[in-house]
Amino acid sequence: MPAPDTIANLALWFHADDLSGHADGTAIGETGVSPWTSRAGTSTALQSTSVVRPTKQTVSGKHVVRFDGGDRLALDGTALSFSNNVGGVTILIRASLTAVADDAMLFVSLGTVDSSSRCTMYFTGGGSLQAIARRLDADGATLLPGGAAVIGSPANYSIVFDYVNTDLTNYINSSQTAQDTNFGTTGNTSATNAIAAAIGGEAAAGADITGDIYEVVVYSRALSSGERASVEDWLTSNTTESFSFRIRQNMTLR
Repeated sequence: MPAPDTIANLALWFHADDLSGHADGTAIGETGVSPWTSRAGTSTALQSTSVVRPTKQTVSGKHVVRFDGGDRLALDGTALSFSNNVGGVTILIRASLTAVADDAMLFVSLGTVDSSSRCTMYFTGGGSLQAIARRLDADGATLLPGGAAVIGSPANYSIVFDYVNTDLTNYINSSQTAQDTNFGTTGNTSATNAIAAAIGGEAAAGADITGDIYEVVVYSRALSSGERASVEDWLTSNTTESFSFRIRQNMTLR
């Protein structure tokens, strides 16, 4: 199965397997000690405040980053520039949520002011996946709710922001859950870097997820349906309990 880096315009790729050298319970995001580094671009997920760092854990033989409802990781480098003057963005995340609070954010990228979410994936208080999209920083926000969060088991959450074609679409486990085919005005995004980007929450909103993140993949363009499905298949296969782990768990000593 093709890996995410075989598809063009990969901007960010955070995989919890890259934290396998840390013991379970290790706080993630401390500079020089436990950074979570993207496999693509130059971004690192960090948290300067110790009490809001998520932890590395292992679930069914798979590594995860666990957020407790008060944790978040700030992103630097490519995470601040990938949405600069582009015609589209695609965000795909494999996560297992244990609860959903109002405005709980899986991924947020802000424009030039704190309230200007250029491309954000979060949940409403009712537990629906929701996109926030702006093409230009001065534009009003388009909010697209649709699709109930999956509680208690891993799921794929994807949003395609197609600014050029004014098409915004949400997916959960590869099924389309909402679409707006006429959001904003056509064209590329503002030619400015984001002032902030984060995984798991956003300090100004005070809305953080509760659950585990396996993998975060972001492209600086709108993927085709086939490309998106390919990455979602990768996310599912790479974060499903391994066959060898099941054998070890089910073996009876003789």
